[in-house]
Amino acid sequence: TSSGITIGLWLKVKGQMGCIEVTLNTENEDVFLTLDGQVGFALRFKDTVELSRSPHRIKLIHCPQRDFFEVLRTKLRWGE
Repeated sequence: TSSGITIGLWLKVKGQMGCIEVTLNTENEDVFLTLDGQVGFALRFKDTVELSRSPHRIKLIHCPQRDFFEVLRTKLRWGE
């Protein structure tokens, strides 16, 4: 962000019908939504983001040379 502050939020939706809604309730802040390191976009006052579990499953490949926390540090740009 332009202020140099990055907040990483890790959410895990549990259950088949689990859903989390987050609504921006401030008009005085610049807030950007970035998902999985993709290009982010600005949120506006009263915008709502809904997170839910996908009905589709994927298989992930694990690289034994990189541990979980190294991946998080890279994706969330911790230490930059």
